[in-house]
Amino acid sequence: MFTGRTVSQQILEPSKEVAMQLLESGRQNSRTRKLGLDMLRQLSLHHDYVLLLVQDGYYLEALRYARKYKVSTIRPSLFLESACTSNDLQNLAAVLRFFSDFIPGFRDTSDHDTYYRILSERNSSIAA
Repeated sequence: MFTGRTVSQQILEPSKEVAMQLLESGRQNSRTRKLGLDMLRQLSLHHDYVLLLVQDGYYLEALRYARKYKVSTIRPSLFLESACTSNDLQNLAAVLRFFSDFIPGFRDTSDHDTYYRILSERNSSIAA
């Protein structure tokens, strides 16, 4: 019996194309999807890996990974939008704080203004 590691190292030659095929076919099978994600990491395709984490709703994990591997090519709005749609105000505040702390000038952007306003409005509606 083959393990995921065996499959990705011996049967399939790791490549972005193979990883994307695994991810596509993994929509119905989480193990196959995980193989695709692992392959992206193995190939150091950090941008693609972070994007997929955000798309899957794992935006906090994606933030941690992006910071660890210095992935700066993904727009903050993707993380903020994902956090906003989760309806978890604490997570939205954490994502806003992350970008405010780690991206110089972020507080002067329209993304900051937009999501700070959304956070404030939702907080005030809860308090009312």
